[in-house]
Amino acid sequence: MREIAFVLALEQDLAGPLDVAIAGPVGAGDTQATACNAYSVAGGALRQTQLGSSIVRLDGKPFEAGSYWLEIKSSSGTTKVPFVVK
Repeated sequence: MREIAFVLALEQDLAGPLDVAIAGPVGAGDTQATACNAYSVAGGALRQTQLGSSIVRLDGKPFEAGSYWLEIKSSSGTTKVPFVVK
């Protein structure tokens, strides 16, 4: 797998920013992420409605097989979502 992508739909009343990271046996080399976020106007304010990213290794090689997890941190805590790269 040469790319890992994710999208999270956000509730309109979400308070505070989110920090998202992918952890696991990525392999040698640095990674680069391209954001795919979406916003809308609700109650007269601009709100983020989607948080997403597409992540690739800069050396062009595939991600190593193994167990990974998406770690989502907010003001209310941390959630880990596991997934597998085969």
